[in-house]
Amino acid sequence: MLVWPRHHRASVLTFVSIYSSALDNKVRLSEAIIPLEAKKELTKIEKDTLEINKKVIEVAKSNEWLAHRVIGGIFFIGLLLSIYGAQRWRTRIQVRDDLLATLQIKKLRTEISKLQLETDLLRKPLSGQPEQQVGWD
Repeated sequence: MLVWPRHHRASVLTFVSIYSSALDNKVRLSEAIIPLEAKKELTKIEKDTLEINKKVIEVAKSNEWLAHRVIGGIFFIGLLLSIYGAQRWRTRIQVRDDLLATLQIKKLRTEISKLQLETDLLRKPLSGQPEQQVGWD
């Protein structure tokens, strides 16, 4: 399960809230424009209202375009930082860990060989000395 830190959740919720309210405003303004554009004759106040609403819609679209570019830029920078971090990890940390694992394997093999040699020496009697038998006579 993905759990985001509190400040990330707040940022996402803020973005969604702003984005949905901007969309809601565009829809509301478009609904206000439609009846005015349907009229053949407009009063001066209606013409001014129509112009203002169209200008606000243009500004909202411009803001949306800018927001998309900013968000795209942030995601792109995040992607670049992720690639950089992965490359740096692979060339520094992973190489060190691989070397450490190789050295541990060599150490274990050496210890196994040493133990096998000691076991073999214990099983074979020393040459030149008679075998000792342990028994209860």
